[in-house]
Amino acid sequence: MKKLVYYSLHEATEREKVGCWPQLEPPRRYWKVANNYDKVLDFRKFPEEVPNLDNFTLKNIAKRTDVLSAEMPGVGGNVGMFVNEKFKTLIGNFALKDCRFYDCKLLAPFDENFKKRKEPEVFQFYYLNLIHKTDLVDFKQSVFEDLKTSQMVTVENEEQRDPFLRPRKLCLKEAPDLFCAPYDINILVSEQLKTAIEAAGITGVWFDDRIVCEFYTNE
Repeated sequence: MKKLVYYSLHEATEREKVGCWPQLEPPRRYWKVANNYDKVLDFRKFPEEVPNLDNFTLKNIAKRTDVLSAEMPGVGGNVGMFVNEKFKTLIGNFALKDCRFYDCKLLAPFDENFKKRKEPEVFQFYYLNLIHKTDLVDFKQSVFEDLKTSQMVTVENEEQRDPFLRPRKLCLKEAPDLFCAPYDINILVSEQLKTAIEAAGITGVWFDDRIVCEFYTNE
């Protein structure tokens, strides 16, 4: 088996990089078309109805980075992130797993000098929606730790996995460059994609190499 190297991708929080965190505040509820994202976005499956993610507003001291953090009541941050065209185009050249992009129009009431505009600027962004699935895992070749006994065990499939089993070595049927970790909320990227993101100077993100389990593939 070939060992895979992944990093978790996170939205930046440092004030000097993003201005404030989160950078986007949720839309007001008086828009003609209701924002339904809190009702249709789910970390387990893609929505049947296209989510309306328009009118999130950039806070007055927030910097407009390539990836924007957002306050999303009722959803949390484990289903995706707001990204611009530069980020979307870049990762489109890599192997993505279980993710979709949704168009959204965001608002910037203040200019770069923090002065309030007469009318908010409307700018194009995308919401990268990811879901957590386990069909990528080759269970027969994966190893889990039984937290009750500290023993390492294997299972035939997800249905046999006890809640007390935590992954320690996951064998993947394929090796995507970006996907959601099957058993936690992390967005994982390959070393190749991490290098490309850094080389492109993508702003608003950081990487962590502390992954809770090892990944392998038979490819």
